[in-house]
Amino acid sequence: DAFSAGAPVVAPAGTWMARAAERFAAGAGISDLSPPSLLSAVEAIRADYPRYRQNALEAGRTLQEEHGARHLLDVLLSTPPLSRGGMTGEKFPDVHGKE
Repeated sequence: DAFSAGAPVVAPAGTWMARAAERFAAGAGISDLSPPSLLSAVEAIRADYPRYRQNALEAGRTLQEEHGARHLLDVLLSTPPLSRGGMTGEKFPDVHGKE
């Protein structure tokens, strides 16, 4: 939601949001969550805010495509169904006794 609104983010390092911020250069992931570290990250973003904002908007569009309902439907429709035996390939009779 933040990216879709064009808002750069500061997130704890190692989180999904930090990885996304770094992937799109739309914010910062920081490991030190102390007030001085947070302030430093915010000031770095503020110094080049138009670029971070544009990158955040692009991140929002891309992530909506990658994680939206349309993408999920496309993946589900393109994935072959598993056999009745599941991933092991072992066949089990169905509830009506048919193979």
